[in-house]
Amino acid sequence: MKTLNLSYGDKTIYQFSRSAVEAGDFRHFLELFSLDQLPKGQALRPLFDSFSFAVNGYDDDPRELYEIPRVRAFFQEFRRAWPYWFFVADLALPSLQFMTFCCLPSLRLTKRDGAALHGVAFEQGELAQFILENFDGMNVLFDRAGMTERENRTRSQQIADYYRRDWSGEQHGA
Repeated sequence: MKTLNLSYGDKTIYQFSRSAVEAGDFRHFLELFSLDQLPKGQALRPLFDSFSFAVNGYDDDPRELYEIPRVRAFFQEFRRAWPYWFFVADLALPSLQFMTFCCLPSLRLTKRDGAALHGVAFEQGELAQFILENFDGMNVLFDRAGMTERENRTRSQQIADYYRRDWSGEQHGA
């Protein structure tokens, strides 16, 4: 078992390469962060609210990352394999939003008048289902870290607030 040396306040940007995305290969990530690799108790707490995910190698593609079918499929598969996004996601950054967009089946792009970026439209029920399903993974890590019900409720509210935030002025797709 690999040992993770996590410290409070550390922020991690985990970047998936284009070749990994196109191969559907997130094995390296799982080698480091699969549930059986993660510590328990206090040692897991620094992982909370510390991750941002990115994809490189698509700079020449004019589409947003969540428009690219292979990127969408990659994050759908990654979510099934590692459902702990809500525990680790750094909510100060938009990477969780782009990953979420990748997972919503009915995502549609809308062109805003005069806007450089497209807007997105999706079924609210799909987003609600996505959020509910991801709370399950979050709760697993809250329990594993020995965090309180109050901390869990606070994080749940932060997640709800995150999805109400307007990221349209931010850069999409990390």
